[in-house]
Amino acid sequence: MLIIAAAALFSFLISLSGLPNAIGDWAQDNFASALTFLLGVNLLLLVVGMFIETSAAILVLAPILTPVAISYGIDPVHFGIVIVVNLALGMITPPLGVNLFAAAAVARVPVQALFGSLVWPILVVVTLLMAITYLPMISLGLGWWLMP
Repeated sequence: MLIIAAAALFSFLISLSGLPNAIGDWAQDNFASALTFLLGVNLLLLVVGMFIETSAAILVLAPILTPVAISYGIDPVHFGIVIVVNLALGMITPPLGVNLFAAAAVARVPVQALFGSLVWPILVVVTLLMAITYLPMISLGLGWWLMP
């Protein structure tokens, strides 16, 4: 809870500083389209998810990246799902995947013994992440269907 409280405070201070606007301007200059922006965000969040706890990463990065995504015309719900799936992937990815350590503790095996069996699940999740990222109908279709 201390990490989440500190992340929330940090996120608030970042928002006050105007950093989201500066990052938005930088992104507009460096990413030609929403597709390239989403690819950059996927890469960033994959790396962040490997090293930072998921709740803290969401509290710090969502207020920074969401206004930029909206400026590219990306639906906020779709972008939120992309963030969550990205960070969930980081939870099973070495070196600091929290779920990886939990699985090793339950199985009573060293963490390194699990690395070989992670290849296929990680490839499946990355493939699904790309589908969710570039086909918004997957994450938004039910909402569109229920509330036209």
